[in-house]
Amino acid sequence: MSGEANKALVRRFYAEAVDQGNLALIDTLFAADYAFYPSASSQPLNRERFKHFLDLFRTAFAFHHVIEDQVAEGEKVATRWTVHGTHQGEFQGITATGQRLAYMGITIFHIADGKIVQGWTSFDELGLLRQLGARPELARPGD
Repeated sequence: MSGEANKALVRRFYAEAVDQGNLALIDTLFAADYAFYPSASSQPLNRERFKHFLDLFRTAFAFHHVIEDQVAEGEKVATRWTVHGTHQGEFQGITATGQRLAYMGITIFHIADGKIVQGWTSFDELGLLRQLGARPELARPGD
């Protein structure tokens, strides 16, 4: 697939699977042996555990992604995104606050034969937790 086709595949994943909640689409877009590396873990998640990971976020937050930048080179697509949403359910022991929030991240996907085979994500986890009122002792100076 071309770089543009790979970028369109990733945009479809964010729009339909993540933001609209069509997690079954992951079985179509992702390879059966998909491996996801979340920023806080060195252990990859397989495709089923990745769907569960996304479901946890979708249960905790009403959100949508804005794709800020996307770069494709060879079989890799790097996407810088911002999430805008509302905390509507329990997340990491924090009950729903109704808090509006925004946080940024970057995901790199490896695509082979028209399927996403690996993904690496790094996002502002501390910023997200701070917006939910957790860990105030970690607030930045001047906040």
